[in-house]
Amino acid sequence: LIAQAMCADPGISVAKSASSPFVIAGTEVTFSIDVTNTGNVDLVEVSLQDPTVPECNADIGTLAVGETVTVTCTTTIWAPTTNTATATGTDPFGTPVEDDSSTTVTLIATGTGTPGFWKNHTEVWPVAGDGILIGDWNHNGVCDGTETCVALSLEEALAALSTPPKGDMTWNMGRHLVAAWLNVSAGNEASCIMETINSAAGWLAAHPLGSGVPGSDEAWAQGSDWASLLDDYNNGRLCAEHRDSKDDSETTQVLNQGSAEEQEENKEAPAEDPSAAGGNPPSHSKGKGAGKSNGDAG
Repeated sequence: LIAQAMCADPGISVAKSASSPFVIAGTEVTFSIDVTNTGNVDLVEVSLQDPTVPECNADIGTLAVGETVTVTCTTTIWAPTTNTATATGTDPFGTPVEDDSSTTVTLIATGTGTPGFWKNHTEVWPVAGDGILIGDWNHNGVCDGTETCVALSLEEALAALSTPPKGDMTWNMGRHLVAAWLNVSAGNEASCIMETINSAAGWLAAHPLGSGVPGSDEAWAQGSDWASLLDDYNNGRLCAEHRDSKDDSETTQVLNQGSAEEQEENKEAPAEDPSAAGGNPPSHSKGKGAGKSNGDAG
């Protein structure tokens, strides 16, 4: 037994890849991780850990000499992600082995779109599930203690983009806020608008869609500046380019599916000023778990 231990040369290797290294935010990406026993003795208690994408964690168990186990896992990518998978195990004599491999998924910024654009292109909304949680910056589906959020169903979000204010400024705020959230969720630069989105989300949570806030109301005096900033952001006048200003790449074309007439419609006017007509006119990722399958090395 001592001689066997002295001759043992345990080893393990990890190779990780992503189904797509460049994605639009909200895209599901599948990671494939090959764990191979490269030594001359079997390995036991082999496990795989990936803190960034825990859906990839797996208990592999025993790994024979030369054997490769492929772990696959799928998660939704909402931010640029570099994640490292680390495999560990021991040989029969208690000698530990370890190796890791990293892969990076980069977001493609598509350029901002106006409320009219998002209203006409629900098929490219960067959302998961049956609603949106505006202000959920880490996209974990929960309004954490440091976040200010407002939750809308997809039907409510679409109504916000589609409903004329007609004297109710909650629709005005909702239109610009929903579009801005879809724009930042699509991977566009958000540093200049994060604080405004948080403030506007708090305002809309306090004054829900359709609750009847007139343009002369003190609440709208507080919120109108935020709506104007959101409108500027959506039209590409702040820190993120408008989608019509992006290079005519294949990715951008995915989001430019509308006709010339639709694109003209999408060039929205600024947030409405209630003073213009007597003071009161219309103004996980979620992961899917890890799988395990045996495959050939290499």
